[in-house]
Amino acid sequence: MQNDWDNVVKTRGLTEFHATDFFTRKYSRKDGSSKNPFALWTDPEAKQFIDEIAGVIKKYRRRVLPLDSSVDVKAFNALSHGERRFLTSGRVWWTGGDHRTKWKSSGKPSEPYMLAFQAVVKEALQHGSDNAKVHFVFDRTKNEGLAKVLLKEVTKLKLWPEHARIGGLCFEDSRDFPGIQMADLRGFLINRYLKFGSAMSQDKGYTLNAIGRKNEAFTVFDAEFLEKTLEANSPRNTPMAKRHG
Repeated sequence: MQNDWDNVVKTRGLTEFHATDFFTRKYSRKDGSSKNPFALWTDPEAKQFIDEIAGVIKKYRRRVLPLDSSVDVKAFNALSHGERRFLTSGRVWWTGGDHRTKWKSSGKPSEPYMLAFQAVVKEALQHGSDNAKVHFVFDRTKNEGLAKVLLKEVTKLKLWPEHARIGGLCFEDSRDFPGIQMADLRGFLINRYLKFGSAMSQDKGYTLNAIGRKNEAFTVFDAEFLEKTLEANSPRNTPMAKRHG
């Protein structure tokens, strides 16, 4: 996969592929002073590039499974404080008697990102072999501290039966790790799809379909799904799950 990806990307003089640069190329300066490596590309060149990128992704589809999770921040913030705590790894001790509860862990009620992170980790564990450890790789140039904190929190709380299979955490240079560049592309496109739907630009829609979205589902914690998740899992009717203050 590394060689096939590099044959598409690096043979064109690129060090790596960044979706934001690619899809904003038309807004870059055309006088040669732009730092965007795609600034001078023609539409046919761009389409050929995307077709080749999509070809690599599809070639390794059985070995590389995309996992996605998104949170509707407005819907998340509309929940009670206790509900947001619970959804972001907060857990309650039952101490005896009616409605006598105590928070075992505080959760992260102001961080909807934690909910999406949990969902991706859980799905990765479910797709792994029964006894295999699942290791997580992040872009070295991103927020390493946040990834470490979140994975440590998920591991410590033992949220699911599969928690023992959470393996190591490492950070790689995205220039030498095609999987990170693929994730960057897919994440960018799904973000735009969720924001704009059918009104997203033609080139983004073409690319999203080219890399296989039509045959894959992705998790979106919108108002309806948040409600279903709480109904299925949360002690929301206890005083600890109600809004504070």
